[in-house]
Amino acid sequence: MKSLKQPIVWLPSAGVLMVLLGVDLPQVVDQSLSLLGHSSSGVALFASGIILAGYKVKLSVPVLSLVFIKNVLQPALVCLGMLALGFENPILGQTVVTTALPAVALVVMLAVQFRTAIPEAASALLISTFGSLLTISLFIWIIG
Repeated sequence: MKSLKQPIVWLPSAGVLMVLLGVDLPQVVDQSLSLLGHSSSGVALFASGIILAGYKVKLSVPVLSLVFIKNVLQPALVCLGMLALGFENPILGQTVVTTALPAVALVVMLAVQFRTAIPEAASALLISTFGSLLTISLFIWIIG
């Protein structure tokens, strides 16, 4: 119940519901939220960089497991699922490559907010980002 009170849980659900119901926000609200949305990734990356600067990169089983799951296993499962459902390029390639993108800075922000596994989350973000250069290329080559 405690997690349901967190905006990070209910706000996306409320957004999906509003889209399904066809609710249009006033232009002022829409523009304000758009500005926040466009700046949030940059701010999150900046904050992640500051956190990374404060911690030594850890190469541990949990960190490498997270990176493997995010960079290899998740896109591979999506690829197999999309092929099983009969999808072909371009939607297959776009979906798999999007899934193969590195871990998001939100993971680090949540680790900081809840004061748990901060070095591991920051390390996973860094390693996932560098590893994605190889894994994204690999998935592009596999998909064709």
